[in-house]
Amino acid sequence: METSDMLERWSEYIQELFYDERGQQPETQKPIEGPPILKAEVEKTINDMKNGKAAGPDQIPIELLQALGNLCIDQLTKLLNRIYDTGNIPKDMLISTFITFQKKNRELQNVKTTEQSASCH
Repeated sequence: METSDMLERWSEYIQELFYDERGQQPETQKPIEGPPILKAEVEKTINDMKNGKAAGPDQIPIELLQALGNLCIDQLTKLLNRIYDTGNIPKDMLISTFITFQKKNRELQNVKTTEQSASCH
């Protein structure tokens, strides 16, 4: 199979995988409210992340976020709560990288895709 054919098939596969059949979401009259994201929740999430994993498009490894400690946790908590309150996600946080792995002796249709979401900023 030619490289261009494989790239085209992957493009089709990703579009099918993430196709949203729900249509346009209805507008709500009042905002959805909930408790704020807690500093302890952000800290636990960062500490629970596995070390030694590849950094996302921002090139910030989890080990750096862990080493920065409270400074990082405070800033991330503020950022996440701003996103939660406003619904506006920074464009840089919407970037992700798809890494494809083809198993030996398998058809292209059986290839699995691993999504690596952008790391926290």
